[in-house]
Amino acid sequence: MFTLTSPRTDQEFDRYYRFRWQQLRQPLQFSPGSERDEYEAAAYHCMALDQNHQIIGVGRIHFPDESQAQIRYMATAPAVQGQGVGSAILIDLLNYAAQQNIKTCWLKSREAVCDFYKKHGFEITGPVESELPVAHVRMEKRL
Repeated sequence: MFTLTSPRTDQEFDRYYRFRWQQLRQPLQFSPGSERDEYEAAAYHCMALDQNHQIIGVGRIHFPDESQAQIRYMATAPAVQGQGVGSAILIDLLNYAAQQNIKTCWLKSREAVCDFYKKHGFEITGPVESELPVAHVRMEKRL
């Protein structure tokens, strides 16, 4: 059982970014701060909380222009992978984009998790460069 919410306070954002770093950047030996970019303030953030109010998943969407959105920083705790947490976050982000009249949503997926995004209607559109030492592909979905 979990709930979805957006971080609102400085303390919630601190916890949110720390989880993002722990799941996505720390395993690659990147320093804290590498889990953020210049779009944070204008983005929509989603996090999943368990019954003890611990963060078990996160995701973010921002809007490079008025017709498209990019999803970034999707992560779930290993203990809850395969239990619908990531799907719920992704659906929330896509619903938010649709409410903004966005027509196309894209992301850079680690190759290891492409099937997760395919399950939600994303298609691989080609290779993409990443600042991370992990292979990625570009995936898109029409909304």
